[in-house]
Amino acid sequence: MVGIVRPCKVYGAMAAARPVLYVGPRRSHVGELVENIDIGWHVDHGDVAGAVAALREIAAAPEEALAARGARARTALSAELSQQRLLASFCDVLEHGVAS
Repeated sequence: MVGIVRPCKVYGAMAAARPVLYVGPRRSHVGELVENIDIGWHVDHGDVAGAVAALREIAAAPEEALAARGARARTALSAELSQQRLLASFCDVLEHGVAS
């Protein structure tokens, strides 16, 4: 469903200013959020060693580092991913498509 569905649970974590551990394909909306905004960790499906390493890194991370990732998530949600901004972008696409 990559490219069709955007998992909404990530937005709840971002709204709560919490870092995320994403298990799934890197080339996906959530994968892009994790990588581009640095809001957490990514593990590919089936990568047990990667999951263990990520969990160990999370457990050892200072609280300030976890809070910083959560803060970046909350800021991105408020700015780049706000309902107002996304709806405006959607309307731009519709208007451009209708005008073509």
